[in-house]
Amino acid sequence: MKIGIMSMQRILNYGSILQAYSLKRIVESLGYDVEFVDYSIEPNIYERNSVYSKLRYIPKNFIRKYLNGNIFMEKIKKCLQEDYEHRRDFISFYPKMGLDYKYKVKSKVDILIIGSDEVFNCLQKGNTVGYSLELFGKNNKAQRIITYAASFGSTTIEGLEKYNVIDEIKTCLMKIDDFSLRDENSVKIVKSLTSRNVKVHLDPVLIGDIEKEKWNECNIDNYILLYGYYKRFTEEECEQIMKFAHQRHLKVIALGEKQNRYDEYISCRPDELIGFFKNAEYIITDTFHGTIFSIITHKRFLTIPRKSIDGTGGNEEKINSLLKVFGLKKRICYNCSNIEEIIDSQIDYIMIDLIRKHEKEKTINYLKSNFEL
Repeated sequence: MKIGIMSMQRILNYGSILQAYSLKRIVESLGYDVEFVDYSIEPNIYERNSVYSKLRYIPKNFIRKYLNGNIFMEKIKKCLQEDYEHRRDFISFYPKMGLDYKYKVKSKVDILIIGSDEVFNCLQKGNTVGYSLELFGKNNKAQRIITYAASFGSTTIEGLEKYNVIDEIKTCLMKIDDFSLRDENSVKIVKSLTSRNVKVHLDPVLIGDIEKEKWNECNIDNYILLYGYYKRFTEEECEQIMKFAHQRHLKVIALGEKQNRYDEYISCRPDELIGFFKNAEYIITDTFHGTIFSIITHKRFLTIPRKSIDGTGGNEEKINSLLKVFGLKKRICYNCSNIEEIIDSQIDYIMIDLIRKHEKEKTINYLKSNFEL
């Protein structure tokens, strides 16, 4: 039997690529052949009729030809080079993932798993995901479709209604055989549109024990890891973080994305990421998966949740939900003036690992129940 996984496996994001890898490893541990299935990217809802949706595909060589020598062009070239190196780092991980360099859409598999991650977040802005009904199971070639820890992210019922896509989403959801979701918002949407029973499971990174695998080690010591999206830590937050770090004779390493202030910036490959988390003295993050990486490596950390802007881009709800499961809501930091108080408090990782073990059993039972039908 061949199992297909349609996930965020090609997104240039450490959390996205490692959760896909972890889910694949979980399914393989049950003795099944696994293949990643890609989806066709469509313009997102905000761009369907916009000028931007057409202009964003202007070839880079056009920019080089007409702006060469311009100061602005030099900045563009630098950004393009950094983007190329960042993309290369992720693509270098494809062989370990068992991910083909060539996109495979509509692959014929026996069972298709849609998830994990924000596979249903169809209203998010950006040009790497788009609005794709294939992420809801349309045009698949599987005998059975299930989801695992799938999430609508910041997409809401109200948003689906506003952009007149609720009926087509509902049509697709009704054809899915079994639902595993990740958060309360996703449960609310699926129950509202399908009246179906759903299960709730943890992100595969928390389930798959990938921290126990052999990863490239980090050869740097005495640092605080600052892990977040590009410059999302404010100047004020960075100032407080730098002050805290230097008082403890630690440097601040911004990993993966540059921030407003830091001592050192490092862009690493996905197979180096866990090593940086393991070797850090403390972790300060504002991301969902940054919080998860901190938990699986048993680090003292704090998380700064971000509120949505115009209904998109926020992670406050999913971070609160995640930390609630482990009794870690006290790790949330809204004011960086109390970093020391939060980050120095102890974490009962014995209890947390017991919770993870219990959740892993739930995951295995869910997958087996669908694979053995």
